Amino acid sequence: MASVTELRQLIEKVSGRPTSSADDENLFENGILDSYNITSLALELEDWLEITFDFEDIGEANFRNIDSILKMLSEKYGARLSVD
Repeated sequence: MASVTELRQLIEKVSGRPTSSADDENLFENGILDSYNITSLALELEDWLEITFDFEDIGEANFRNIDSILKMLSEKYGARLSVD
């Protein structure tokens, strides 16, 4: 099963910047994600979790922080990530 730690590592890989340990850290305000690398992250998540995002889901509201990413993945795509 995929984990939150792996999600965090994927965000860091795509952005080239470390994330904090807070799941509510605003990834945009802290310069970790932007309009360019959010698309890269979405593509990586699709490959990793074997899902296909709807275009309207790829935006700041769903990718604002770890919590919002987890909520979207769970509610819309049925993907569950283990908490380690």
